[in-house]
Amino acid sequence: MLQGIRPVFKFNVVIVSIYLIKRGENMFKKIITAVLATLMLLIVLPTKVLAEETENNITDEYKYTDLDGKTHQYYDVHGNPLTISEVEQLMQPKLVSLEIQPTRVPIYPEADVVLVNSYYETTGTRKQITPTIAGPATLTYGQSVTESSSISVNFGAEINSRIFRALALRFGVTFTRTSSSNERFDAAFPIPAGKKGAVFFTPEFYSGYCTYVDTNYQGTGTYVSFPKMNGVYTAGLYELITW
Repeated sequence: MLQGIRPVFKFNVVIVSIYLIKRGENMFKKIITAVLATLMLLIVLPTKVLAEETENNITDEYKYTDLDGKTHQYYDVHGNPLTISEVEQLMQPKLVSLEIQPTRVPIYPEADVVLVNSYYETTGTRKQITPTIAGPATLTYGQSVTESSSISVNFGAEINSRIFRALALRFGVTFTRTSSSNERFDAAFPIPAGKKGAVFFTPEFYSGYCTYVDTNYQGTGTYVSFPKMNGVYTAGLYELITW
């Protein structure tokens, strides 16, 4: 199922990369190649494990059993159950825009500006937020986990803030430096008798590749991300695993 999605997306990215590289000059070839290579890695890796494990192991549209015999069920932050197909779409990074600056000279035309080269939505690292409990039992709350913004090149507080705000503007949202998941679930997660289980949380992020052009008209690229919000809590995916 997932494997049918990934090759098409990956092929399109490769075609775009070839087209853009042909248009760029030497300096921008390196930048474009680095950006696209990283995007391809982000696109392929988050879904690879799930794709391999779900193939031929889906017990119904809302759950699947992995190769270790563990059953996985997914819910949104409001406690609504999600189908495996919906989870696959959520875990697939969503490339919103890829913008390569058209200039062909090593000096940028403007100084002290932030350029947003690409931006996309992705998911973070899954974390266990409840103890492992033996059934029969019902889990209704767990540990709150905090997610933070990140930037690969530190330009100082003022410039960093400008870069995050520029990225947030592209998504039409407000920049959030840190956020936390809700301790209480909007659903009750049942663990059957004779089974053990725990709840996990996977956060969502706004991410992008930006370039800061300094006062000497020299550009430096950086990867940035910050948590996506759902109300006052981190947006994400709840996962009940039983075995």
